[in-house]
Amino acid sequence: MKEKAKLKKSEAEYNRMEKQKKLTIQLMELLNKSDEKTDVIREILILIKKFTGFEAVGVRLKGNEDFPYYETKGFPAKFVEAERTYSPLS
Repeated sequence: MKEKAKLKKSEAEYNRMEKQKKLTIQLMELLNKSDEKTDVIREILILIKKFTGFEAVGVRLKGNEDFPYYETKGFPAKFVEAERTYSPLS
């Protein structure tokens, strides 16, 4: 019984690693093909959203003393607007 459990765990770990490898390759391909930062970030968010199964994802980029959302996928528009700014010092 323990051998079957070990085999299942090992197989699950292998599958997880293969999925991560595929995601890494897709991300590298995206980064190498596009000149538009917004398009690349948008596509990366789509990949991460699919990979993780999260309902919503977003990227914040530093702007002066703030970290506004640069791109989001899956968040309601009201949430994005209400949470647009973030300052870790406030």
